[in-house]
Amino acid sequence: MESKWIDSSQQEFKAKILLTGIDDIGLVNEITQLISNSMHINIKSINFESNAGVFSGKIAVDVKNNTSLAQIMKRLKKINGIDKVMRE
Repeated sequence: MESKWIDSSQQEFKAKILLTGIDDIGLVNEITQLISNSMHINIKSINFESNAGVFSGKIAVDVKNNTSLAQIMKRLKKINGIDKVMRE
């Protein structure tokens, strides 16, 4: 039986990131700018809700590996107003 190797460096997987924090004008824009423009990561879906000044959100992204995902999460934690960043 012949085997064929797949170049896994070209494959991506979908990861979901959960966020919570203090709602502020422009926060979603800052998050999407960081992920899409600064890190060149494709956002597959995004959903945010706000209640009494506190937001919760879920973002699905395509990443190449866990290192990329960890880097996104680390940079999201640095945004003013974001309290928690975790993987779903």
